[in-house]
Amino acid sequence: MGRNYNIGIIGCGFWANYQVAAWKEIPEAKIISVCDRDLPKMKALAEKFNIPHLYTSVPEMLKNAELDCIDIISSPETHPEIVLAAADAGTPVICQKPMAMELSDAKRMVEKCHSLNVPFYIHENFRWQAPMLKVKELLDGGEVGKPFKARIYFNTHFPVLSNQPSLGQMTKMIIADLGVHLFDLVRFFFGEVKTIYCRTQQISNGIKGEDVATTLLETIGGVQCIVEMSWTSYVEHDRFPQTLVAIEGTEGSLDLSADFRLVVINGRGVKEINVEIPSYSWAHPDYAVVHSSLVPCNKDLLGAVTGNSDSANRADLNLNTLRLVHAAYHSADTGNAVQLSDID
Repeated sequence: MGRNYNIGIIGCGFWANYQVAAWKEIPEAKIISVCDRDLPKMKALAEKFNIPHLYTSVPEMLKNAELDCIDIISSPETHPEIVLAAADAGTPVICQKPMAMELSDAKRMVEKCHSLNVPFYIHENFRWQAPMLKVKELLDGGEVGKPFKARIYFNTHFPVLSNQPSLGQMTKMIIADLGVHLFDLVRFFFGEVKTIYCRTQQISNGIKGEDVATTLLETIGGVQCIVEMSWTSYVEHDRFPQTLVAIEGTEGSLDLSADFRLVVINGRGVKEINVEIPSYSWAHPDYAVVHSSLVPCNKDLLGAVTGNSDSANRADLNLNTLRLVHAAYHSADTGNAVQLSDID
């Protein structure tokens, strides 16, 4: 039987309730401490999950708690300071996306962790959703041949800001929060991107950033992928938080539509696959497909930070996803397509 690993949680907002619940599904993962400046919120999370040690200071927790890693679930602007402090303490890091709001901060975080030999990973869970894993399996199995065209679609009118009102105060909103996931799926399915063109819109009242974005990405391998995202669209098949995917290849196509209906069309005919979503009692019904992905993602990350395996969610690799976010904003600001090689 393997050893247990002590994990410290930093941040006790909406997402922490589900992230901690997902950790509880992994027997060797032990949440022993939690940190937040909001004492009532922290106490509520600690009581809910029976977490014994509470801290209001990150340096204090890093100094006094015997941790195998920390999981940062706080707001993005806090990430650089916490990651750098953890690096100085020699504590392995798991950090929620986006890694940082500024690319220069993200590079500094990656470089410092690397220089001090501190494991650093980003909790990118969309690629761990059951439908996305199935799409990747089909692509790798050659079901559609060589992909050349795709569409990734996440348009909804679900009240996202009701659960996460702080998003409405961000000057960079839907691309930084949602687009980072969708761009990572492009990399997951098709490899690295060479160019991106983006247009954004601000439709809702009372927000500071964009709530609609449409992008065209072209990968080094020649796939042209349209990525659409909106939090203000009335659509017939609004299935928040499902991501819809359509891919065309040289030998066929696949379509992941509402309610996880996956259809593959190729020379052998038409095949329909119903993707089953793992069920957990703690998962919020509105977020089930996303919440269920936290468990395999956490297992993957725990194996990586403890040196037992590797992960594609290494922070240095995730920098390429973050570069796409910044390239998208640059394209939207200038009205021009952006070469990823120019983003550093």
